[in-house]
Amino acid sequence: MAHDAHELESIPRGVADNLLLPGVFLVVAGIVQAIAILLGFIALIIPGFFIMVSLIFTQVYIAVEDEGPFEALSSSWSLAKGNRFPLFGLGVILVVVSLLGSIPSTIVSILSPVAGSLLSYLITGFISVFSWAVLVAAYEQLTSEPSTTPEAEDDGVQRLDDDSGFDYA
Repeated sequence: MAHDAHELESIPRGVADNLLLPGVFLVVAGIVQAIAILLGFIALIIPGFFIMVSLIFTQVYIAVEDEGPFEALSSSWSLAKGNRFPLFGLGVILVVVSLLGSIPSTIVSILSPVAGSLLSYLITGFISVFSWAVLVAAYEQLTSEPSTTPEAEDDGVQRLDDDSGFDYA
């Protein structure tokens, strides 16, 4: 189907510029992220969840901040620091919403497989967009709030400062 020139004028210029590099970054970061999570789950279940929650914002950093894959992994790890339990809770809530959303399509699939499949696609699309919106909202909330770690306050606890860049929290 061909489009006339007037119809194409409504598409803003530059919409698709520079999409190749972020796309490659998303693939590379996704592979590294999947390998890290898999190794965490192989080690034990808890490290897998810890790594998964720590790297939850990787794709957001690539898409929003134009970071490379490894920089985005590092930024996600840093942003999740101190917020891992709330982020884990948010993930549990999103999984529950997803499971509850699959119930209607399962029931409809029993009555009509085609209608059930279509409903499943519709619900999955809605839940995916909703989940990404929640993730981006969490990202915006975490990046906009000031640091809660008191830097100048001496609480009598000796801290290890080895400049390795590793987050011990």
